[in-house]
Amino acid sequence: DWETAATFDLPADEKPKEEAPLPEASSQTTEDDDEEWGVRRRDAAPPQTTAATSSSEASSSSETSVLLVNMTALSAGKIHNKHDKNAVNDVDAKADLTRSIEREFGRYRDDAALAASGVVRRVGPTAWRAELASLRDSHPGQYFAPVFAPKV
Repeated sequence: DWETAATFDLPADEKPKEEAPLPEASSQTTEDDDEEWGVRRRDAAPPQTTAATSSSEASSSSETSVLLVNMTALSAGKIHNKHDKNAVNDVDAKADLTRSIEREFGRYRDDAALAASGVVRRVGPTAWRAELASLRDSHPGQYFAPVFAPKV
């Protein structure tokens, strides 16, 4: 046997020692593990809500948390995506306009004239990606971008 021959000539203190087997890994996790990592187990019940929290969540979810804004219209054509529907020609101007809309989010959200003209569209937090893709396909050259409600 080649392994025996190879280790046979080694001095006793240099011979490889048999390694102790590793303990079996447990697939069981404890609640302490979950809490430590901030994880809620799939088989765990969802957290309970009180009447106060559920009514406040309902009022906040009824408000629009995402606006899809036609930045081309608001910038008088200075911001556009004529060459690539997912790109913007002036990143800095887009960032400045986004920040100004975020500062006055409520005004843009509630402006009936902007909504009627299609410059600002109110969208829910789960539907904005599909709506944004649709707008960019249907309005070539017009740069629509999401603007999110500022975190309070």
